Amino acid sequence: MLVARSRSETPTPVSLNHALLVVDSSSSARQALAATRQLVPAGIRQVTLLHIQPPLNVSYLVSPFVARSSSWQLNQSLQDAQREQGEAILQRALAAISILDLKVQTRLQIGDPGPTICQVAQDLDINLIILGSDPARRSLLSPLQAMRASRRSRSDPDNAPALRNTRLSVTEDYVIHYAPCPVLLCRTSEGEKRE
Repeated sequence: MLVARSRSETPTPVSLNHALLVVDSSSSARQALAATRQLVPAGIRQVTLLHIQPPLNVSYLVSPFVARSSSWQLNQSLQDAQREQGEAILQRALAAISILDLKVQTRLQIGDPGPTICQVAQDLDINLIILGSDPARRSLLSPLQAMRASRRSRSDPDNAPALRNTRLSVTEDYVIHYAPCPVLLCRTSEGEKRE
């Protein structure tokens, strides 16, 4: 799903020179990576791989019955583990997207995903944000899909709905509404969802 807003009446041509690809370890992020590889011939010259991790809150690890005196060493080791995990995800994505004539850079950020994605896109003058969309947030009416599909196929097989009633995550919704450029949401197919 591509979401692009325009403030002017006349549409302006979209340049795909610099894309921001948000990566994690999900199957939808792998789908976004595959979509990015397919878009390279359309003019993408530079890709920034972005992995965002939430800020650590050591108080989550402390029992309510224990005094809240978080250890500096515990905090450092958790931050180191978080950084190593993020760098490993970025390295796997970098290896998967290594294409000739494509400049790729990586960024590891800590913060709230939605605002961080939009801020990085603005700071780097990004032309397109490519984001994996959570396959678990399929449709508001998913229990009824089979029943609706059988009715539709009996009545008129060519009359499929153009848009279906979908639900977005908080991050996807934020990015769609506040991104300074078009956003491409990549979802996995039904078969890949179960991986």
